[in-house]
Amino acid sequence: MEKAVQLTQAACEHDDANALSNMGAMYQHGQGVPIDLGKAKEYYVDAAAQRFPPGLYNLAMLHAKGLGVPVNAEKALKTLAEAFRLGFSEAGYRLGAIYLKGFGEEVPASPAKAFRWFEKAAAVGNLNAAYTVGVMCLKGFALPQKHFEYIQEEEVPDLDDIDLDDMEAEEEGEDEENSEKGAEEKEDDEITEEDDIYARLKHPEDEEAEEVDEEQMTTDHARAIMYLESAASQGHSEAQYSLGLMYADGTDGTPDPTKAFEWLSNAAAAGLPAAQYEVGRMYESGTGVDRDSTKAKEFFALAAQNGFSIEKEAPFVSIFD
Repeated sequence: MEKAVQLTQAACEHDDANALSNMGAMYQHGQGVPIDLGKAKEYYVDAAAQRFPPGLYNLAMLHAKGLGVPVNAEKALKTLAEAFRLGFSEAGYRLGAIYLKGFGEEVPASPAKAFRWFEKAAAVGNLNAAYTVGVMCLKGFALPQKHFEYIQEEEVPDLDDIDLDDMEAEEEGEDEENSEKGAEEKEDDEITEEDDIYARLKHPEDEEAEEVDEEQMTTDHARAIMYLESAASQGHSEAQYSLGLMYADGTDGTPDPTKAFEWLSNAAAAGLPAAQYEVGRMYESGTGVDRDSTKAKEFFALAAQNGFSIEKEAPFVSIFD
């Protein structure tokens, strides 16, 4: 780890954005260096100044959680929105989570705004977002379907392939427009580099032209299955578990015990205790699989070993329950 710290620090001296972000993470989590949130923030700011998506994201999370800085909803939202716009899908998922629960008095909870951000993140491959959209569709929190054409028109860059110089040149005009307000207020050196970063970033609601209406929210089983299968097929265990329960209950038609067993078995193999318990029940009753009391006991024991308790478990894995 000492060698890794030395190499990262050497790269930081050359203003390498990836190294700056990594160095910030090292100071935040105490990896090879003492925990120092002040230094973590400084490195994240330097990475964010180069519009490096992970640096923006990490800086946003400091403001969102109040780690070494006062909690600041506006700064968190702005930097998350910029990180997402530059291809960091987890930032879109975090924006959805913030709007879902609300952020103090500054950001009221809005399931509709949350749904749109989760949809955007799911559209660029975020599995947690796809799972959450699926659950929201099941729970009656789906908005009318929307195609995010801007995502299809502009390829989301792989973080390792991002050319920061080209990116800066392409969006120079937009950055100048975003920073006009902050520049007008700037007098001599009164605005720090960090303040200038926030001044030129857009608030996520400034980019949302659509009026989101909570009354439009409804249940959409077809989209729920589409999103859950997308996440489940890529190994998301909670999506696999949710699909298993849907097929077992026949949520969108006739129950399909065979598919239910298949998805629940995948979730159980991934280590989800609730799924292990459900697989045990299916072996016990012979639902979707040949009855096998020995295997049923094995899965019940495995679920208990992993902390499953029928009294504690919600009937459906969901952030809403």
